[in-house]
Amino acid sequence: MLFPKKKFKLERGFTLTEVLVVIALLLILSALSIGGFRTFAVRSGQAAVSQTVLGALKEAHAKTLASLDDTTYGVHFESSSVTIFQGGTYTASSTENSVRELPTRTSITNVSLTGGSTDVVFARLTGTASSVGTVTVAITSDLTSSQVITIHKSGLCEISS
Repeated sequence: MLFPKKKFKLERGFTLTEVLVVIALLLILSALSIGGFRTFAVRSGQAAVSQTVLGALKEAHAKTLASLDDTTYGVHFESSSVTIFQGGTYTASSTENSVRELPTRTSITNVSLTGGSTDVVFARLTGTASSVGTVTVAITSDLTSSQVITIHKSGLCEISS
C-alpha cells in the first residue's frame, strides 16, 4: 500500500460562529426582558403609593366615624408625604400627626380640592368630606403615568385611574 487510508473522525461540538450567535440572541432577549421588568417595578411602586394615600384617607374617615378621641380627623397632602391629623385644621407641629413619607421616586403631583385646599377633614357622625376633588400620584421620572385618587363629598375615596 502506497497510500494508507486515513480514517477521519467526526468531531462533535459547536463552531465559534454558532456560539457567538447564541450569545447575541441571549443578550438581546435579556435586554428586552429587563425593560419589561423595570416597567413592572415602576408601576408596582406607583400602585403601592396610591394605596398608601388611599389608606390614609380611609383611616382618617374611619377614625372620625368611630369618634376616636371625640374629634374629627383629616388628611393633609404634600408632594412627598401624607399626614393624618386630629381636629378641624392641620397644624404641622402637632405631636398627634401621623406622617407617611412617600418613596423618593414618587410624589403627589397635583392636589385639586375645592377651595384650593390641601386638606380633607371628615365630619363626625356623617363622615362627609370638607373638600372634594382629586389627588394625583406619579412617578417622578415619568409624570405622564399617574394614578388619580378621587375624594367624594360622601367621604368615599377611590383610585379612579
